Amino acid sequence: MAVLFIITLVYMQYSMPWYWLVFGIVEVICFFYFGNVLTKKWARCLPKAFAKKIFWTSFIITFIYVVITYFLYIYLRGEPFEYDPSDGTGYHAEAKWFVELFREGKTAVYWNFFYDSHSFSDTGYQYYLNFLYVIIDSDIFITRVLKCIYRAWMCVLVYKLSARTFGESTGRMAAIFCMLMPNFSFYACSHRKEMEMVFLTVLFMERADAMIRNKTFNLKSFLVPLLLLGVLFSFRTVLGIAAVFAFCSTLLLSDKRMISKQRRWVILLWFGLCGLTVGGGAIMNEVEVLWENKMTNQTQSMEWRAKRKGGNEYSKYATGAIFAPAIVILPFPTMMNIEGQGNQQRLNGGYFIRNFLAFFVLFFLFVVIKQKKWRDFVLIETFTFSYLIIIALSAFAQSERFHLPALPFLLILASFGVSIYTKKEKKYLNVYSVLIFFIIVAWTIFKLGGRGLI
Repeated sequence: MAVLFIITLVYMQYSMPWYWLVFGIVEVICFFYFGNVLTKKWARCLPKAFAKKIFWTSFIITFIYVVITYFLYIYLRGEPFEYDPSDGTGYHAEAKWFVELFREGKTAVYWNFFYDSHSFSDTGYQYYLNFLYVIIDSDIFITRVLKCIYRAWMCVLVYKLSARTFGESTGRMAAIFCMLMPNFSFYACSHRKEMEMVFLTVLFMERADAMIRNKTFNLKSFLVPLLLLGVLFSFRTVLGIAAVFAFCSTLLLSDKRMISKQRRWVILLWFGLCGLTVGGGAIMNEVEVLWENKMTNQTQSMEWRAKRKGGNEYSKYATGAIFAPAIVILPFPTMMNIEGQGNQQRLNGGYFIRNFLAFFVLFFLFVVIKQKKWRDFVLIETFTFSYLIIIALSAFAQSERFHLPALPFLLILASFGVSIYTKKEKKYLNVYSVLIFFIIVAWTIFKLGGRGLI
């Protein structure tokens, strides 16, 4: 509240519209108030009862978001899409075209276009939306109601994964944090692919973790994670890379009590052969191109942001060397009205929540490394940080939507950090809170100054 008030007061001429101020304030208050209340209130529920509560409460919260924003965007923009909805409207228009051709019996026209114009990593969501639109007659609202279901189911999966890894109380806290995190609600109200992609990522991680911890290494238990892995590559190449790296790292680095040394190599080899068979050459080609262009793309992107109309001339100084050390904390909230950044203003509360909870992620890392317990959590650790490092070195280090697949796992790690936090660490949290305050103010000056507005 203090940083929001000071930025609004000092830069009054660039203050956000009142409705984004309200969204941010309500989201932050609700997250921390209900995050505190519900972890205590639901502590004594039986596991099945808690899973039902978390599912239906998440669904209701997200459904209310969907209804409000559906009509709010129509009022503000004339269509039920968020600001800068380029990807979302593109997916929607293409799926509608597919439905028209499907009804005319001319789908061959579409598929010729589809395979010529889409890379493998951009096919998964479009496939899904095409066939969904055939069933629901291209209805935008129903599509978003389904996203409410995916978001609620994701919270249940987070509960199962984190309870199995860190214990029941941490699992419940992580699920409640995910339920209250406004960033997920935002993407459930969007036609972009992020909500489905995050759900599939959490599903893969939960199934892979269950297989490893339960030691059920057979064809049936391998099949679901393997198929999910292929789907992840069809949504975003780096997501598949991070998932493969996390799974293989878990097999190689986890405690020997979980997997014997001999079995690790057999599983790793078998999984690798299956992955190559399922993935085929398309995935490998995209991985090769991604690796060759990773640094060039970031440099060109930063230069473009600096030179374009309304761009930030300071962006050219933003490199992976700067982003990588702060990638757990990024992105910082936009608390002023900047043209073309309506979505960032809308999500100012969610950004701040993540900035604050990053302290507990860093605290978690410090404790597990100090106590040499990091091997107990290899799957979540390696996926989260390998994915974030890839993003830090890409052209999308500042883009919140590209951080989103790591967010459920950051919330899990933050929940464990909260659970082991004591009064002795309070002084460090106070220092961190003051630091975040000044960083957000500096970020505001950076964004306004780089555009010549101050």
